[in-house]
Amino acid sequence: MILDEKKIYYLLFCLCIFCLLLSHTFFQNYLFMRPCEQCVYVRLAFCILILSFIFLSFKSIQFLGFTLAFFGIFYGVKASLKLMQMHSALLSNNPFLASCSTYPRFAFNLPLDRFFPSFFAPTGICALDAPMPPNDVNLSTLQDFFVDFYSQGWYLVPKFEFISMAEASLLIFSFILIIIFLFFIKKLNLRAKFVSFALFLGLILLA
Repeated sequence: MILDEKKIYYLLFCLCIFCLLLSHTFFQNYLFMRPCEQCVYVRLAFCILILSFIFLSFKSIQFLGFTLAFFGIFYGVKASLKLMQMHSALLSNNPFLASCSTYPRFAFNLPLDRFFPSFFAPTGICALDAPMPPNDVNLSTLQDFFVDFYSQGWYLVPKFEFISMAEASLLIFSFILIIIFLFFIKKLNLRAKFVSFALFLGLILLA
């Protein structure tokens, strides 16, 4: 079962990498969907999870892996829920949108927007996830198709506006939480001291 556990961590690692590359390379750079403040927080959550899965693959530092995993999930869920509220506010013309900032405050006060602006600098309007191509850009036929396809915003099924970007992110984090929690319970049954230390580190990070 150890092999299966490592394989699952690897698959989750690949899932998070895929989500990051899809949002940055395809949606942001190719379709000109500009990320907002909460979007870049979601990206950071995926980065934290990617690091946690690397740690979880090694027995000697699994306590750190679980700590980072739970923190990354908490961080991602929090940003996704906020993004869902903003999306609802956008659809109802709610002034709640004013709370969105172009100066993000990342976990641990990391200046990620300055070090990696392409990934972490919020350049979009809160919850507005429709393509916004510049006027001086000539879109290819394929780009034009996808820009029109997502013209009403990012949805898993755009035609029916089914599952927004925020909802999809929340589902992914929830899915990862279930898997990590099951493995965590398994470790809890085997090594109580191991879990106590992981929880202690988690409380420190969340403080």
